[in-house]
Amino acid sequence: MSTTNFPNGQSLASTALTPKALLTILQQLTVGILGINPATDPQAYSKVRIDWPPQGQPGWGIDEDRCFLSAVEADESYSKYRDVAWKQNNQTSLQQTITYQRTWDVSAVFYGANAFDHARLLNDALFLDWVYSTLYKSNLFLVTDMRRPIYAPELFTGQWWQRADLRFSLNEGVTESIVDNAIASAEVLLEPEHGSTIDITANA
Repeated sequence: MSTTNFPNGQSLASTALTPKALLTILQQLTVGILGINPATDPQAYSKVRIDWPPQGQPGWGIDEDRCFLSAVEADESYSKYRDVAWKQNNQTSLQQTITYQRTWDVSAVFYGANAFDHARLLNDALFLDWVYSTLYKSNLFLVTDMRRPIYAPELFTGQWWQRADLRFSLNEGVTESIVDNAIASAEVLLEPEHGSTIDITANA
């Protein structure tokens, strides 16, 4: 849950994941799926990475297994719909709750001697109950209509590097809340043509 303070004094609390937070969840999940133990393998998070080498070249051996994860938010029409509900917060304010769904397009690029098999393993594991439960804790849900891994060797420095690509989508349920001030009382003055002015005050 993150909180943003606006200049008008309102604060927006949101469960929406940042790209980095989403990729960190997927990195830990993928490490487990591939059978890598971070407690015994200090290279665990170098084997499954959420960033690319800044120098723009592999930096590892042609037969060494590597996985790179990336994610972007998809421009889905369904994510533009908002469900809005109001409830009393206290005597002078109301809480507005907004819920909606957005979709992440995730790419997993595998290199190394086991590239295609690792892509296949991740693909199959995404349908397992324990993976579902892990994603559910972060309000993430797999879009099950997904393609199988693609075998795509890559030519680099005169050598063909083994590569396999897996792409899938995750729906994220987002809940946001904001507190708005409510009208505590309203005063209405009635001025008839003849007679005294009538003052009507209504309290919330």
